[in-house]
Amino acid sequence: MCTDVAMDATDATFLNSIFWAGFILGRGSGIFVTRCITPGKYIILDSIVIIAASLVMLIWPADEIVLWCGTFFWGLGIATFYGSGISYASLLTNMSGKWFFIFGLGNSIGNLSMPVLGTA
Repeated sequence: MCTDVAMDATDATFLNSIFWAGFILGRGSGIFVTRCITPGKYIILDSIVIIAASLVMLIWPADEIVLWCGTFFWGLGIATFYGSGISYASLLTNMSGKWFFIFGLGNSIGNLSMPVLGTA
């Protein structure tokens, strides 16, 4: 494992499950939270949660509790980021089928290029 925390494969599997639990909780709560705040504010809130979780894990990389909590909150923060981006973009432009196709295609190409660019 590429971490300062000595973790076996079983614990790493549970850590992955913690991420997805945070992600599911974020998606589920996002249904109700979007009624209270605007997409722009939700993007800012998501960014704060993601940056805070990342910084805490960066400051204390060898602490296992920080790793578990940071992973949960990272999943929680990232869960509604894409949906909030789509909602925010719909406030700025007409969300036609053609526009959404181009937006989705750009997103897919970006995601597919990350492994190639990240390993170069």
